[in-house]
Amino acid sequence: MVIHPVKIETSPGGVLLSARVEVEGPPFAAETLWFAFPGSPRERFSGSSDGFVAALLLLAMARREDIQVHGTLDRQLISNLAEYQRIFHAWFPERFHPVEIHCQNFHSPDAQVRPIGIASAFSGGADSSYTVWSHLAEQEPDPAKRITHALFVHGFDIPLTDASTFEAASSRYIDEMRALGIELILARTNVRQFVDELPWGITHGSALGSVALMLDRLLTLFYFPASSSYTDLEPWGSHPVSDPLMSNTTLTVIHDGCMIRCDKVSRVAQWEPARSWMRVCWKHPSAGANCCRCYNCVLTMISLDIPGMFGQSPTFPEPLVGSRIRRLCLPP
Repeated sequence: MVIHPVKIETSPGGVLLSARVEVEGPPFAAETLWFAFPGSPRERFSGSSDGFVAALLLLAMARREDIQVHGTLDRQLISNLAEYQRIFHAWFPERFHPVEIHCQNFHSPDAQVRPIGIASAFSGGADSSYTVWSHLAEQEPDPAKRITHALFVHGFDIPLTDASTFEAASSRYIDEMRALGIELILARTNVRQFVDELPWGITHGSALGSVALMLDRLLTLFYFPASSSYTDLEPWGSHPVSDPLMSNTTLTVIHDGCMIRCDKVSRVAQWEPARSWMRVCWKHPSAGANCCRCYNCVLTMISLDIPGMFGQSPTFPEPLVGSRIRRLCLPP
């Protein structure tokens, strides 16, 4: 696999970072991996290849292709990704095989640029809502850990083909975040199209890390909202063991909020902004309403009902009925 130098294009609408990628086997010949940041200034991006390598690492491991990088890389990230490979090979030995990352050029922190942004991934769901809430000034005593930015990515749970849902949701989230003193960063990427031959449940962590690494001149700390508690951990794309290895010299990644989901939802249910925006349905993505029928929806509705807040959650327009609860297929 060859990752060519990163190209940065600026326009009044934002910044586009892209790199041509050559993959040896089918169905790829030569494709372009890109990350767009509408509304973001050029000063937030160095143009390193860090995020591109993070995004494509599991694909290279699955295809047993060494990675040749023609751009620049951070030495700490290379060391971290070696450990990242060992973890995924141990978890999925038949699927992922360690590969070499070759690069001639390394970048060091720019003495003139000091990243100060503290961000969390944000989708409007229960996990990301909890991470935002728990790191506001009212709950977070350490100013160095309080969230200043939230990252909302188009191309993950909302497909790139569904522009209307993303635009409607982002318009709502921008206003809600601004009221909290937080800037919502918008991003779009086709990384999922590259790794689509692999289960998204395995690749979503490295995909998210790749977007955060793009913002290397802005962010110093980035939270991955946890989806499982410490009592239910299993090999997964986002995990407290693997997520911190998406860090480089200037960016620290933290897997945050690894607690029982019902407890997490019960806490954010007391927070009116989260009730007004909560969007947990990935089967039927919508900016303002959940389907109220899928596993994620019903489980969240139960968690809202326990503290008596379900009736005050407008994004769940249908009632919680026993027949849907009985049809839930719980994981083993």
